[in-house]
Amino acid sequence: MTDTEWSYASGVLAQPPEGSPGPEPAEAAPKQIGPFVVEAELGRGGMAQVLQVRYRGQPFALKLLLHEAPEVRLRLEREAKLVGSLEHPGIVTLHGAGAIEGRAFLLYALIPEARTLSSAWAELPVEERVELIAQIADAVGFAHSRGIVHRDLKPDNVLVDALGHPRVIDFGLARQAGMERLTQSGMQLGTQTYMAPEQFSLDPDLQRPAVDVWSLGVLLYEALTERLPFPAQGIKELRGKLEEARPPSPRAANPKVSRALEAVCFRALSYDQAQRQPDALVFASELRAAIVQGPDPARGAARSRGLAWAALA
Repeated sequence: MTDTEWSYASGVLAQPPEGSPGPEPAEAAPKQIGPFVVEAELGRGGMAQVLQVRYRGQPFALKLLLHEAPEVRLRLEREAKLVGSLEHPGIVTLHGAGAIEGRAFLLYALIPEARTLSSAWAELPVEERVELIAQIADAVGFAHSRGIVHRDLKPDNVLVDALGHPRVIDFGLARQAGMERLTQSGMQLGTQTYMAPEQFSLDPDLQRPAVDVWSLGVLLYEALTERLPFPAQGIKELRGKLEEARPPSPRAANPKVSRALEAVCFRALSYDQAQRQPDALVFASELRAAIVQGPDPARGAARSRGLAWAALA
């Protein structure tokens, strides 16, 4: 591939389950872009499209920028550097990135039969949902151990493969300690209902792993209750609810939730960043300890993990 410059990056990759209609063919996409044979369009957003392609007989997902605004290109290059440094089974694999035919691209592994987290857990019991959150926290914690904060964790940015293993994707808003800030002054990036309170302040000194811990807390709350902890119609209402401190009790919405799981969730959703778990690895550890402990702290230590889950079912 002599006309490309390779680096690394991240993106949204999903392959429909066998037997499903699958994605529509990419009507506007050429049948070939450079060395990549285009098979279908998987998705399209304001800045990029994602195509299912083949290269040397192997399937991949190719993310192409739709326009070459300087900040968008710089953000893509940043993703390349960050995701290229992360090799973990819970993080989507990047195979390369560069420019071809005048367009910047990212090339990812295509995850067979993948679904978004919200789609995957719709048919799972609470205990299996919580285990998924713990696995996601493991992957995010790996990024934290390398100084990288995702900053946009949400159900659409986690894919679950056919075997039930999650992959964290889309590090487009990620930051690493010491990196120059790209976001323009006054611009908020992220998905509001999953953003930590300090993300609204745009203070770069607060963009720490605890930001992702908050988002994991929101995912955990949803897994336990099938509700958002702070439902709101707009950003003004949302910010007001965030300042009211903790959300309604998950145990009130689902009595099968243990006190230990609720405590982990509430700690992650502390308004004060310093009161949360310091990073996703600590969050994952506390979450698994709560799983083993079960609903009765006095008896939980003596129970096996399987029995603890049976009590939650």
